[in-house]
Amino acid sequence: MKKTLLVSGCSFTTKNFTSIFHPDMICDWPKWPEILGEKLNMDVINLGQSGSGNEYIFSSLIDAMANMNREEIGLVIPAWSQCLRRDWIEGNFRLNMTISDKGDLRYHVNKSMRYYYLFQFYCETNSIPYKQLQMIEFIRKGNARKEKLRQSILDRNLDNDYENGPSYIKNSIYYDKIKSKNFIV
Repeated sequence: MKKTLLVSGCSFTTKNFTSIFHPDMICDWPKWPEILGEKLNMDVINLGQSGSGNEYIFSSLIDAMANMNREEIGLVIPAWSQCLRRDWIEGNFRLNMTISDKGDLRYHVNKSMRYYYLFQFYCETNSIPYKQLQMIEFIRKGNARKEKLRQSILDRNLDNDYENGPSYIKNSIYYDKIKSKNFIV
């Protein structure tokens, strides 16, 4: 029986990727989870969803691992997203924002670092092989498409806080607890 490669992430992970910049582009090429699964000779469960933040990535993997026989799991990889993204559920719909309108940058950095550490802790406690991958920039300013939401962030002086981002990461209580040997940047 083949082991399972379990992954989650944002649009760079989802099998159903479509380009918002080039909506007519055909995107049916194999994505990295399928390529890796083939190289490792593993079946793939790909939970990636476009626009996902680290809350969805963490929760989808923890829920899946809790529902699987751990002997079937060969490797689990979260392809982490940006710390400012926000995820939630209303009824049967999963929703997200690519730039949250709540909290300051320090809050978002610590929230994501907490997910990274808790993911590691869960896998190690349950003897589940894992690697963590920072798929896209951890901290990124908004872009012109999101100017209205970005302005609400500017109103909270979050934009002026970006220069402090690296110190927020290094000063997080989780920074030294996350094992770099299992983390790909």
